[in-house]
Amino acid sequence: MRNPTSVVCYIRHKLSIRNLTTTITPPAEDDAPRLSNRILKLDPQALIQSFETNSVCWTPDLVNRILKRLWNHGPKAIQFFNLLERHPTYAHSATSFDHAIDIAARLRNYKTVWALVARMKKSRVGPNPKTFAIIIERYVSAGKPDKAIRVFLSMHEYGCQQDLNSFNMFLDVLCKSRRVEMAYNLFKVLKNRFRADTVSYNIIANGFCLKKRTPRALEVLREMVESGLEPTLKTYNVILNGYFKAGQIKEAWQFFLEMKRRKCEMDVVTYTTVVHGYYGDEGEIEKSLEVFERMGSGECLPNLDTYNVLISSMFGRKRSDDLLVAGKLLIEMVDRGFIPRKFTFNRILNGLLLTGNQDFAKEILRAQSRCGHLPRHFRL
Repeated sequence: MRNPTSVVCYIRHKLSIRNLTTTITPPAEDDAPRLSNRILKLDPQALIQSFETNSVCWTPDLVNRILKRLWNHGPKAIQFFNLLERHPTYAHSATSFDHAIDIAARLRNYKTVWALVARMKKSRVGPNPKTFAIIIERYVSAGKPDKAIRVFLSMHEYGCQQDLNSFNMFLDVLCKSRRVEMAYNLFKVLKNRFRADTVSYNIIANGFCLKKRTPRALEVLREMVESGLEPTLKTYNVILNGYFKAGQIKEAWQFFLEMKRRKCEMDVVTYTTVVHGYYGDEGEIEKSLEVFERMGSGECLPNLDTYNVLISSMFGRKRSDDLLVAGKLLIEMVDRGFIPRKFTFNRILNGLLLTGNQDFAKEILRAQSRCGHLPRHFRL
């Protein structure tokens, strides 16, 4: 396969000057938008003539950037991809095929999808597990999970063997599309064939949590232990988050305390899950602050997400005292080296000004100046 590189393009450019023939120039950074606009404006015949008269040094990176720009113009993107296959010195890469297949599947043009897969195989650049992940996800999102199962089971017919990673990918796609029962049934049938691991069980447990069926997630946890696998911190975080998602606040807190009693090595995700779990619950924001203070005392340092979640919760009750807490959290963020978004700064400044906290607002402005950006519209 010939995929031009910048070096090859440079050599051709030199040769073309020497022979006084067509000039082939290496792709510039702004070639993708310029070429994308040309593709959108021209009909197929004019596009072919344009390719012939305006030599471009095509590279996989350039083609991929054009395909991304033509994402919302699917038919034109596929047309461009097909025309470029006739190019004498360029051959599509696996990533370019994957982009084109994703666009065709998004259009639900499955005939084109499988034609591209066949051409990919003929060109000996695939298909690969990522290709099938794209096709499976598109079938599931189109409401065709049965077809997605058939695609998964037929991967080997295209020279791409199913393995544990592809099995977990398929389970994840089904669970995230709220088809956890289908995923679980498939899991039970195939778990021994693919030697399901903790990741497999975590995916199924999370699928039940997404449906707010925490008891079923706990059953999966028990099945994991019975199969001889040790639950990981990820497993416990999935169950903890599931309780909060289901509105089972007391159960979530008891589960969190049980994790502490068992001396689980909790990470920032665990603590942020608890902080976020109380977010918006008017009577429980204090519990979020309590957990946050434990993090600050050294149990597990908060990260940017933790601060953003807690600051957002301070606006739920619209109290002046809560806004002062939000301001203090913001200053602490900056002192610890985190850079808040401008939206966060402006939101807190607006709240402080509306509640008459002018002096504290000035302190926030000073903190914002340390981050390198000041709002233009505030004058205190």
